Amino acid sequence: MTIDLWHTYLRSKDLERENQMLIGKAVKVVKSEDKKSYTARLFDRVYLQFGETDKLVDADSNTDGKPTVDATGATMKLSVPEKDVTVETDVDKLVGPALAFCETYSQKFSEYKKADGTPIDNCGWLFLLRAASDSIDLIERALLDKEMRPKAAVDPAKAKAAQIKAIIADRLARGKQTTPEQAEKIYQAQLAAENDL
Repeated sequence: MTIDLWHTYLRSKDLERENQMLIGKAVKVVKSEDKKSYTARLFDRVYLQFGETDKLVDADSNTDGKPTVDATGATMKLSVPEKDVTVETDVDKLVGPALAFCETYSQKFSEYKKADGTPIDNCGWLFLLRAASDSIDLIERALLDKEMRPKAAVDPAKAKAAQIKAIIADRLARGKQTTPEQAEKIYQAQLAAENDL
């Protein structure tokens, strides 16, 4: 089916397309130059791959390991799809709203407008394809970054010291005083037991 036929088909479905996509909440954080403070803002996160029957759940937003807060100090929450994949089985119910959204959203950018300011032909499809291409690029870059990033070397002495410290803390939590020497013996016993497996 050509793009024009598909477009005509979608329009003929008489869908209230704008209301059939899932819209959650996301947080944009902009850090100050000195990285000691930030400004955060909630925005509508459009999930084109989910339908209106999918459920949203609240999720935490963290910045520098702490909950993200707004200018008033209130904690900011995300609103994300409950599941990784939509429960919707009729793809037309996803594509129609996605295309309608992209047709409208594309008009924020001059490359999707004619000289007189009207939308170019197939602006929704072209914007949707651009968004998909950009997303694939970002995903691929993240995968390459993970693959290419050097693995941190493990210093055996530091690992042993951390394990001994953990043994002492664990035994103290159970009401048993343990010296570093005793913890060292426990550590050596644990290593020997692991080697016997």
